[in-house]
Amino acid sequence: MHLFGPYSTVFLALFAGIIFGFLLRKANVTRFDVIVSQLLLKDFTVMKVILTAIVVGSIGIYSFSSLGWITIIPLSETPVLWTALGGGIFGMGMSIAGYCPGTGVASLADGAKDMWMGLLGMIVASLLFNEFSPYLLPIIEKKDVTYQQTLFSFFHVSAPMMIAIVFCIWASFVLLMRRFRVNPTWSG
Repeated sequence: MHLFGPYSTVFLALFAGIIFGFLLRKANVTRFDVIVSQLLLKDFTVMKVILTAIVVGSIGIYSFSSLGWITIIPLSETPVLWTALGGGIFGMGMSIAGYCPGTGVASLADGAKDMWMGLLGMIVASLLFNEFSPYLLPIIEKKDVTYQQTLFSFFHVSAPMMIAIVFCIWASFVLLMRRFRVNPTWSG
């Protein structure tokens, strides 16, 4: 078993990671205060970036798939309960560190010194999960009723319709945030 794929895949992933980090930096979400302000519901820059990525990614993936350029990656086999637990652990780590893994590594490249302990925590947690995965994976891999459901399969709508709905949510959110930013009397 190889730890990494072919060199071309590794270099492509490295290139994509550098572009991703650059875009995170340009969006100003590599700063501790921006992440914490999102968690405190004071600044929604992070949410705008996430929703924009979801909309652009959804349109790109389903457009390329319909053109036959790519095949859609199979969904995770992890049941919702374990996904929620993992999300909770992720959220606790994010609120303690003030960064998610992507913005944390990008902030290190940006010169932030406060993420070094967070990086150490990510490495230790990864090693611990790897050590205990033979015991955890049989439990985690049990299927539940929502196994491999997408939003459009759950709500029984087509993929383009769900993307349109998500786009409308994104546009409404961005317009709402602009309205409240312009209106200084709103105290959030």
